[in-house]
Amino acid sequence: MKDAVAAQQAALSAQQQEIQELRDELHHKDQAVNQVQATAADAAAKADAAQAQASQQQATVTELKSDVTDLKTNVNNTALSLQETQKNVKEEIESPIAIHYKESRSRRAASPRLNLCGGRGHWDPISTRLSTR
Repeated sequence: MKDAVAAQQAALSAQQQEIQELRDELHHKDQAVNQVQATAADAAAKADAAQAQASQQQATVTELKSDVTDLKTNVNNTALSLQETQKNVKEEIESPIAIHYKESRSRRAASPRLNLCGGRGHWDPISTRLSTR
């Protein structure tokens, strides 16, 4: 009977050792799960931050594209307006309604003046503009 009790105590001791080993293993697995969860949460936060930054950058790119399109339109409109103005100025210079040279009243300071538009204005060749005097 003594041997039976000793055998039972040895079996009980072995079972307690096995239980302790299983508890230790469970504890290590719990720690690993907690570490994986923390890493996953950190990765999710970084992904959210990257997504927010990407969205902001996309909005900036869209705004810049719109600005570039507006600038291109403005440049084209300005070029067309300038061409039209150049055409109009060229037409007025090449075929005015009336061209008259007027001599200055003083013979000493004789300087011809170009009179455009039938006397409504005077062309000043120095400043190259039409003035109404």
